[in-house]
Amino acid sequence: MSSADRPATRLATRLAFLVAGFGIACWAPLVPFAKTRLGVDDGVLGLLLLSLGIGSVLAMLLTGILSARYGSKPIIIAAGSASLWCCRC
Repeated sequence: MSSADRPATRLATRLAFLVAGFGIACWAPLVPFAKTRLGVDDGVLGLLLLSLGIGSVLAMLLTGILSARYGSKPIIIAAGSASLWCCRC
């Protein structure tokens, strides 16, 4: 049985998507509040949201290249460590 077919691997993948989806579901309703608090108009908010999407696509491309070269484990550890460090600041 390859590592991709193991039940633990499938569970980890599902949990990763669950956490990401939950994060987006919690963040999306706060967009109008952020717009009001920042005092920006619809055009600026749209540009900010577009920038988030473009940044995500670029990060996924870079992550794909790094994962192909080094494997997924070091990338996941580095990303998890970076996110913990960023949340602490």
